[in-house]
Amino acid sequence: MKISEEHKNLINWFPGHMAKGLKEIKQNATLADVFIIVLDARCPISSYNEDFDAISPHKPRLFVVTKSDLMDKTKKTAIEARFKGSKLLWLDLRKQTSRKEIIKSLQLICAEKIKKDKEKGLLNPKIKAFVLGVPNAGKSTLINLVSQKKSLKVANFPGVTRAKQWVNIDNFYFMDTPGILLPKLEDQNAATKLAMIGSIETKIFPTMFLANSFLDIIHQYYPEKFKNEFNIELPTDQLDETSKYNIFNQAAINKNYKINNKVDLNRIYKYFVNWVRELTQVTYD
Repeated sequence: MKISEEHKNLINWFPGHMAKGLKEIKQNATLADVFIIVLDARCPISSYNEDFDAISPHKPRLFVVTKSDLMDKTKKTAIEARFKGSKLLWLDLRKQTSRKEIIKSLQLICAEKIKKDKEKGLLNPKIKAFVLGVPNAGKSTLINLVSQKKSLKVANFPGVTRAKQWVNIDNFYFMDTPGILLPKLEDQNAATKLAMIGSIETKIFPTMFLANSFLDIIHQYYPEKFKNEFNIELPTDQLDETSKYNIFNQAAINKNYKINNKVDLNRIYKYFVNWVRELTQVTYD
């Protein structure tokens, strides 16, 4: 089966609500005292949208790396080097201790503004924080944690948060925004990684294409995990379409996936894609 031209470029996923959201953020950036940029620990570099750099570049940033319980801990030093000079929090947003870390960091980052506001006579100054990131990174989950209630609709698929929303929490105003991706992802590897962690909707793509794309990343970063699951040692050379077909064919045989006494490739493609999305202890950067 050949991949059509329209599916060769994995992802140009930029719905209207996201384009509108980016425009509104630029228009309202002057309201923000601090930006909270939420990154997924499974690909914190690929899930960072560098368009954020152009939005009020002189205002402080707090990078919150979520889902750190799913990451490959051996990659932490390399990731920190990439964001050297920035404040990074590595958090599991299911834990209440993460709430304290976020609040404490915001108070430190905004200490100078709070001091100046009090000198102006404001007894209880509010800090306005914009929460930004790619879809499904955990923006609404972060706000729910800080507010200690399910104030925003949260689901584990991209595109749930649609419109700009303000959430008032103690001495903070948090603005949750629609997830924002680059209008066009030139780096197909980065696009594939975002698809693997659920930041990009993939329903329009053939399962075989997704499986082949995901296999390239697994081959690059975690061939040993593939071997443990499918009892196949991936070659060290770059994979082409023929080698990928042979690998999945053997994987289906090893899993005893057959239909009418023939190897069921569709089933192994689906199994592999779902297996990738459930992987833990991984970081694809």
